[in-house]
Amino acid sequence: MAPGREGGRQWRWTETVAATPMPGFRRIDIDVRRTGGRRPLAHLVGFLRKVPPS
Repeated sequence: MAPGREGGRQWRWTETVAATPMPGFRRIDIDVRRTGGRRPLAHLVGFLRKVPPS
């Protein structure tokens, strides 16, 4: 977990990157918790395309 400070509060976030069934794409899941919190207060899912080197 990575720490951060925003709005006068301490937060922790985790990022998980995983393969997808579609070649060339990966899935990113991000959870945000208060420091010491067990349950995520926010969850974000995004998809990125792998760009071949030029």
